[in-house]
Amino acid sequence: MSRGVVVYVVRHGHIPSHESDVALTAEGWRVAEQVGEQLAQVVEPGEEIRFLHGPARRARETAEGMYRGVKRAVAGRGGDVSVVPPALHPDLCNFRMWVDGRLQEAMRLFHDAVRAAYHEDPSPENAARLAFHDAFWSASDPVGYWLTTPTPYMESPEAVAARVERVVRQQLERVPAPQVRQHVICASHSAPMRAFLRAVLGQDPGEPNFCEYFVVEEKDGKTWVRYRGQVAEWACSV
Repeated sequence: MSRGVVVYVVRHGHIPSHESDVALTAEGWRVAEQVGEQLAQVVEPGEEIRFLHGPARRARETAEGMYRGVKRAVAGRGGDVSVVPPALHPDLCNFRMWVDGRLQEAMRLFHDAVRAAYHEDPSPENAARLAFHDAFWSASDPVGYWLTTPTPYMESPEAVAARVERVVRQQLERVPAPQVRQHVICASHSAPMRAFLRAVLGQDPGEPNFCEYFVVEEKDGKTWVRYRGQVAEWACSV
């Protein structure tokens, strides 16, 4: 039996929109459970699976769906794996934007707040903020726009990548007890995934599918990131 920790960072399941903190669709729940069943197949008897998720409802429900899928798959083979229920990790939150002096996870409803602030006070600052939000929400790839357009109005890609790095490093540095291999499945969002992968791979890999994931694992004294057939060594900067 292997020892150590393997970390999976998963995009949340399908949702109907990004208007607000919405729930998964029925399809989102189905695929999340299916991915959980698939991940259970790579876990050996005696190992452990843990789940972490960001604060958004879609991230939490994705973790819950994967947890159900894992539990069902493990029960079908005799319960030979320890499965720990999902837990919140704030650093897995989506990229955030400044709204009313606070960082808030990106949602379309804040576009209305920014527009209202401009109409109340059409200052150059509010005009610039509204121009960014207009361009961001009208882009064919809003996350790609954010990655390539520096702005003081949103959390930077570098800051978001650093959050993901902290989460992953925290998990890799855990000492498994009783010295068994652990699989940590983290439900997050496309923006944190793309920011982290861009830093590791040297380029933006594009939008991940719902419930798609990358894997981080230490082998032979090095840390490796695997995504869509690419394998890259990762030197954590945190």
